[in-house]
Amino acid sequence: MRPMPTVVDAMTPFPYTIESSEPLKSAITIMYAKSIRHLPVVQGNVLVGLLSDRDVKLAMAVSAGKAEQDNLKVDDVCIHDPYVVPHTEKLNVVLDCMVEDHIGSALVVKGGKLVGIFTVTDACRKLSELLRLSHPDA
Repeated sequence: MRPMPTVVDAMTPFPYTIESSEPLKSAITIMYAKSIRHLPVVQGNVLVGLLSDRDVKLAMAVSAGKAEQDNLKVDDVCIHDPYVVPHTEKLNVVLDCMVEDHIGSALVVKGGKLVGIFTVTDACRKLSELLRLSHPDA
C-alpha cells in the first residue's frame, strides 16, 4: 500500500504573489496575464492574505462607476485569514477541510514561508493522475 500523499505532492510551487499595498488593478493585470484565479498577498516576505477572482469581481461590482474604484488596494479586497497549511499536511486532510468549508485554495508554507498554493485545479489534476494509476486500461 502506498502512503498518503502530502499537499506538496499536488500543489503548484512558488506561486505568483502581490504586495498588499499594490493597486487592485495591478492584481487584476497579473491574474489575467497569468490565467490564475488565486493570488497570495504579501507584505515584504510575510504572507498576509489571499486575493481570489471572486473577491475582485465583487469589489469591482460594488464600486462600479464610483471614483474610489481607482483607489482600491489589494489590502482593501483580499481575505486576511486564508486557509494556510504546512507543507507536510496530508492531502486528504487538506481536501476534507476545503470541502467542509467550501474553500477554493490552500496556501502552503514551510518554516512560515510561502512555498506553494493548492487549488481545486491541482486537486483535479492529482485525482486524474491517481485514476490513471489505478485504472491503467482507461
